[in-house]
Amino acid sequence: MFKQKNRTMKQIGKDKMQEVAKEVFGKYPNAKKVAVVSDGQAFIIDNGDAAAKNHAKNNIYGKELSVVTFLRDDVMQKAKGNKADGKTDKKTAAELIADIETAETIEAVKAILGKDKRTTVVAAAKKRISELKEDTESGDTEGAGDTTDKDNVDAENGSDSNPQNEE
Repeated sequence: MFKQKNRTMKQIGKDKMQEVAKEVFGKYPNAKKVAVVSDGQAFIIDNGDAAAKNHAKNNIYGKELSVVTFLRDDVMQKAKGNKADGKTDKKTAAELIADIETAETIEAVKAILGKDKRTTVVAAAKKRISELKEDTESGDTEGAGDTTDKDNVDAENGSDSNPQNEE
């Protein structure tokens, strides 16, 4: 047949197979079931999985490949779940820094910072908090807010403002 045992085969994992299935469901909105073979080949199997099984057994690599079946509802539900978890909608450091620079109170800066530990974002938050504190100390009440010192930003984010202070 077409067996060439000397060829090297790249096999993909289940996560990559799920990505392939998601792409197929995106291209074919009426497809309900997709089988993905471990070499990355996908088959719409709404009317049977014979083609996928045949490909898995009779391929150029000379060994049987694994086949994973995905249902549209499962794949699309997981994709929506990732967006709901905030994994795909995380703001970039530049966006957070822009928000921090326009914040009017120290509380607003801390709310924008949240649990973010990126050094550039933390540095921008420290800078903005010190600016707001200076405004407060100089008698300018605009942007006064919380007068907690900027070291609390480090404590809330689990970082240490003094790099020499190791635990």
